[in-house]
Amino acid sequence: MAVHPVREWLRIFLLCMGWYALSSGGNILNKMILNGFPHPVTMSMSNMFFAIAFLPPLLRAWGIPKADLPRGYHYRNILPLAFGEYSIALLTHFTIWKVTVSYAHTVRATMPIWVVLISRIVMKEKQATAVHASLVPIVGGVLLASVSELSFDVSGLMCALATTLATALQNIFSKKVLRDTGIHPLRLVDVLLRNAALFMVPTWLLVDLPSFLERGGDLLWGISGQGGTTTVLLLLMASCLCKLAEMVVAIVVLDLVSPLSYGVACATKGLVVISVSLLCLRNPVTYVNLLGVTMALAGVFLYLKAMHDASQKRLLPSTRQDHSDVLGPPCPG
Repeated sequence: MAVHPVREWLRIFLLCMGWYALSSGGNILNKMILNGFPHPVTMSMSNMFFAIAFLPPLLRAWGIPKADLPRGYHYRNILPLAFGEYSIALLTHFTIWKVTVSYAHTVRATMPIWVVLISRIVMKEKQATAVHASLVPIVGGVLLASVSELSFDVSGLMCALATTLATALQNIFSKKVLRDTGIHPLRLVDVLLRNAALFMVPTWLLVDLPSFLERGGDLLWGISGQGGTTTVLLLLMASCLCKLAEMVVAIVVLDLVSPLSYGVACATKGLVVISVSLLCLRNPVTYVNLLGVTMALAGVFLYLKAMHDASQKRLLPSTRQDHSDVLGPPCPG
């Protein structure tokens, strides 16, 4: 039985609202926790193990089949992607620790630049002039936001740029695995997280565990103004839940809408996260900073429009997944 268009639209709208709320809440929670608990490695590992614990029951409930990947393919493709997943998790939390949420998401607006560069260098693809022109306001906006950012931190900027580059690479090569194997996106996430734990656990043992042991094993040493151990643990649990739910909702939305609509939804999500974080965390901003943020996000919308127009001049792929390759990778969380 066909779904009524109004009901379908309402369903997508509510899913997007939930997606934006989860992303905004998760980013704000992460910043609150890291302000009093400066251990991004532990934060990353907590998010990873929470997803590893709760994804399998969810996949079974949805009837998503298990992955049966050849060992050679696993070593050549899955392990490098797992390392990328590990790197993105660490870099994301280091970025939120060092800079404001609004600035971190402004820098992530540079994603189209990395996509165009990777497509040119790795895949030898040439983009239309309009696509290259759309990158100008993105560069200008991020530069304006950087020079006017009151809490600017070089290491935070480097981590944000590295996160964006790693995410672009991750999404491009993840799509190749999805095409090659036919694996469900959520199942691929589960496989990657399990393998990424092989990199995350040694990192935690080397980086965070020694500092905890030096302080008598108090894992929550150094927390101030957060309401005590119980409150921080609850905040950490809420952060993990937001991240997992956001990931699931994002994949559901991607399955319901066209790649162009998904790209617009991603750009809108960035705008919502920036706005909500400024309101809730009350980070001081200048008019120049807001102008930079606006320019960068406007550039992202122009990029999506230019990529869509360019795709219309080619022979359009027959599947939604292939079409997403034309428009670029999904947005980062």
